[in-house]
Amino acid sequence: MNSKRTVLLLLFLITILVISTGVFGQEFQSFFVEQQTIKNDIAQNDFAEFEVLIKNTQDFEDTFRVLPFEDPKWTHQLIPLDDFTYGKKISRGGRATLRLLVKPTGLELGRYNVKLTVKSETTQKTVDAILRLRITKPALSLRPDFNARLLVPAQVDPRQRNTVKILLRNNNALDLENISIVLSSNLVNKQTGVNLGGIEEKAVEFTVALDPYTTPQKDTLRVVVVHNEKTVLDARQDYQVVEFIPAFKQEVSTTKKLWKTQRSITLTNEGNVRKEETARLETSTRESLFTTSLPAAKIVTQKDKKYYTWKVALDPKQSTTILVTTNYRFLAGLLVVIMVGLVYFYATRKYLVVRKSVKSIKKSHGAITEAKIVLHIRNRTNKPVQDVRVVERVPKIFAVKKDGFEASPHPSKIHLSDKEGTVMDFHLHDLDARDERIINYTVTPKLHIFGDMPVKPTIVEYKAKNGKKQTTKSNTLHIPSERPQQPKEPVR
Repeated sequence: MNSKRTVLLLLFLITILVISTGVFGQEFQSFFVEQQTIKNDIAQNDFAEFEVLIKNTQDFEDTFRVLPFEDPKWTHQLIPLDDFTYGKKISRGGRATLRLLVKPTGLELGRYNVKLTVKSETTQKTVDAILRLRITKPALSLRPDFNARLLVPAQVDPRQRNTVKILLRNNNALDLENISIVLSSNLVNKQTGVNLGGIEEKAVEFTVALDPYTTPQKDTLRVVVVHNEKTVLDARQDYQVVEFIPAFKQEVSTTKKLWKTQRSITLTNEGNVRKEETARLETSTRESLFTTSLPAAKIVTQKDKKYYTWKVALDPKQSTTILVTTNYRFLAGLLVVIMVGLVYFYATRKYLVVRKSVKSIKKSHGAITEAKIVLHIRNRTNKPVQDVRVVERVPKIFAVKKDGFEASPHPSKIHLSDKEGTVMDFHLHDLDARDERIINYTVTPKLHIFGDMPVKPTIVEYKAKNGKKQTTKSNTLHIPSERPQQPKEPVR
């Protein structure tokens, strides 16, 4: 009985231990690493090759990296190189196979075990695997074996930096140094040197910056790769420099002086082809009356707005300047002249206005027999005048009727002059502001006269408010009459 109990107890303990081991194994073994040998018998400078299988048993995606070997005499490389540089991303429950190359350095012939360590980026846990290798041959004498490929964009924008790639691949374990790469074309001239490790892939990038104003054209880029004076690659590839046609760059500067503004508009073609463009500048009807431009502008109206427009054609990098000058100095000068004229006019104008006219004319057989002349005297200012004296001169061919002063002031003095004829002197004394006086008289001709008869201007003398004596004159009067009829020629 005791032996049976002992056996049952042992079985129970073993079961508990197995279950615990499984639980802890699941807890700590979050991923698995297995290796499969492809080639492990190698020479002293050759590469062994393995496949590394990584199983992600975690419930989340993770990235796994192959760590460097602890023994510095062993180096490894992953194919492709990105798996070594960035690690291998594996989804939850997924798996991935890596190609691993292992190379010894300075080791004797014999068997070796190398520990491979894989690390989780998320949990930082590691899992090891053992790689078994044999170095069975002395170092091989290898020849350089590599190739190159050129990658060039089909189209190149000269305003941007463009990248040209040379893909190099070393096909054996020989390390290569001083590989010369030369790029050349009509627009590009670059050179560099690189080293290439055994079984290594490398991308060599050239940044190509063209002149932004390079004209559109087709160019052929040539790449020559040389190692130990042997040309490994000599390839050519065409690419196209594309055109770009941006709007003209416009810069406006303004210079202001008294009553004058000058705007300078500079247009620049920043494209790489010749371009024609219509430049415009908003204006107004008033401004356009006083504005000139060089070169001459055309005025157009769009949506109830006026614009100066110029047609401009420019080559790449070319600039031109348009000068627009708005000059109000003529208008200002004209306003000043008008103001000065008005001031002078109002300062010097006569207070009294005198107008002479004929009110009625009597005729007989086409000849003047009597005429009534009216003098209209008006003070056009808001200031009174004093000592108004009116001097009227009647030609000698007329006689003044004594009773011809109807409802009119009579002359204070009448005298005859051999030169002036009948001279009448009227004294009206004062005229108030805006006051008027009318003088009329009647004349009769001493002889029958035909045609227009002129009467000299009336002279009016007066004193202004400041006591200064002034004189003004009326218009010259023409007394009209009919022309005498010409006798008819007898009919023959």
